Amino acid sequence: MPMGTCKYCGKSTGLFSNKHAECEDKHNEGLSSLSRCINDYFDSKIAFAVLKSEIETLRIQNYVTDEDVVSTAQTCLQALSSTLKRQNAANLYQHIKEFVTNIGLRYDALNSTHILDTFGEKFVRYHLVSFFAAGAPIQKVKQLAERIAHEFHLTSQQVEQTHIDVLDKAAENFLKDGIITDNEQRQVDEYVQYFGIPINQLPAQYQNSQIEKLAQAAVLKDIQRGSVPANPLPVPVILGRNESALWIYGNVTYYQEKVEKEFVGRHGGFSFKVMKGVYYRTGQSRGKPIEHSYMDKVGIGQLIITNQNIIFYSQAKSVKIPFKKIVGLVPYSDGIEVQKDGATSKRMVFQGLDCWFIMNLLSQISI
Repeated sequence: MPMGTCKYCGKSTGLFSNKHAECEDKHNEGLSSLSRCINDYFDSKIAFAVLKSEIETLRIQNYVTDEDVVSTAQTCLQALSSTLKRQNAANLYQHIKEFVTNIGLRYDALNSTHILDTFGEKFVRYHLVSFFAAGAPIQKVKQLAERIAHEFHLTSQQVEQTHIDVLDKAAENFLKDGIITDNEQRQVDEYVQYFGIPINQLPAQYQNSQIEKLAQAAVLKDIQRGSVPANPLPVPVILGRNESALWIYGNVTYYQEKVEKEFVGRHGGFSFKVMKGVYYRTGQSRGKPIEHSYMDKVGIGQLIITNQNIIFYSQAKSVKIPFKKIVGLVPYSDGIEVQKDGATSKRMVFQGLDCWFIMNLLSQISI
């Protein structure tokens, strides 16, 4: 019967065994030393040359493998990612860059858990934030962000995501007081232009985001000044004279109140038995109508807000509600109810939007 072979030292073991206990103990000690060394390096306690020398020693004396170095480095970086602060980001960036470039391991292996993606995105964000927080020149910010994205092999989608995330955070800070200053608006305009962010056609996850409110605040500011925004949005409907589209909400569900009527009868008099199972009722039968209302789903489409109307557009159904015909608005967390003037008008509900812009627009626009 063949003997086993130790997976650490490669020497013969007993039956039904693939390792020596003393070799496994030595390997575990090596892993502990490896973790300590990598942490010391990222904490700037030892130089990279010392780290690399220690790893080579552990390879020989404690059977440490490339896989061990990769997994230990990933664990150390994961712990650091949760505590990373902007003030120590530059130093850690240099250490990670040096480690990845000179450790002699494949980048995709080190990034198998996407931990390098995480750091790359964070380092890009820190540079982008410096534009809003410290007034760093946008051209320099863009150059540094592009260099980091290249060094950390970030995809164009990941880079675009960081651009939008930072803008969303800036929008949240700018709108804490409910308004946006001229200087803040200039920063937003410059940032959006430099990075080509489609602020009016954002990805689905940014619908109803702070970025949308930022753009809407700019529209409201123009309205306050008595002017229609210079670049009205293209829409799939024919607008009236001097009418401009101010905002478009996509994927909005339109509900309209429907009324059902039924008659409930009531009999007077009394009944008597004619034969087995047959009764005859005397007197009159009176009925009265009972109405039941419910919200009927009309369709899904675009809700277009102009300087004159609220317009719902879909291939199945379209409706135009002039501002001057609106007698009531009920805001909801995910939509708005519109009550139109007219004896036969029914309630209309539009779901799938943040009604903040509509409510503010109607409070300021001259109808």
